[in-house]
Amino acid sequence: MKKGFLYLCIFILVCLSSCSVGVGYEPPLIPIKIIVNTNGKISVSWSHGLRTPIGTFSIETSTDLTRVASGYEEKVLIVRVDNRVSVYTLDEDKKFTVEFDDKDKLYRSVFLEYSEEGDIILEIHSAPVASQNPTPIVSYTSSTLSCPGAPPQRLEVNEDAKVCTKKDRVILRSGPGSYNSELTRLEPKSIVWVLDGPSCANNWSWWKVRTSWGLVGWMAEGGDSKDDYFLCPN
Repeated sequence: MKKGFLYLCIFILVCLSSCSVGVGYEPPLIPIKIIVNTNGKISVSWSHGLRTPIGTFSIETSTDLTRVASGYEEKVLIVRVDNRVSVYTLDEDKKFTVEFDDKDKLYRSVFLEYSEEGDIILEIHSAPVASQNPTPIVSYTSSTLSCPGAPPQRLEVNEDAKVCTKKDRVILRSGPGSYNSELTRLEPKSIVWVLDGPSCANNWSWWKVRTSWGLVGWMAEGGDSKDDYFLCPN
């Protein structure tokens, strides 16, 4: 009787050690937070820290981001903001979920996909921003299509523009007018997103723009003796 009971216990132990019915591993769920600061700069954080992208580059809006993701051996998160792409690596043994809600203040989420391979693709577009312009220094009517002394305006709000000088960098300022502080200088062929404008000052038309890395300021459309325009439609 005792032997029979002992054999039964051994049989049960063997079954428990060899069978995996109902037993599995679910990777921990890690929330990824897409953070937007007041200047429109986007950063990504998870596991109690900010992550640095392994690559940031411009890309055609028609490009299939799933093909971009397939070019990486590891799992990746791809965040496209308009035509700017940043790629982040994802830990292989973890499951991630993306949290993004900018309340449509600066951006709006338009596409979010989790692939079977574990890649995540998030596309964000610039959202229309309410005007916070100061009163223009020189008033004008839309029928003139230009500021006094400036060439005809060719840019449009909520559209791309590019620096179209021959070789000079163009100054991004804190406000419309050359007396405002300099924030940075953009190289020729740099792409910006037009947020608002125009405002007239210094015989130029000024536009509020956001750079590809999220810095917001004002740029003159142009021009001068070297360049007919500083900013052109893209």
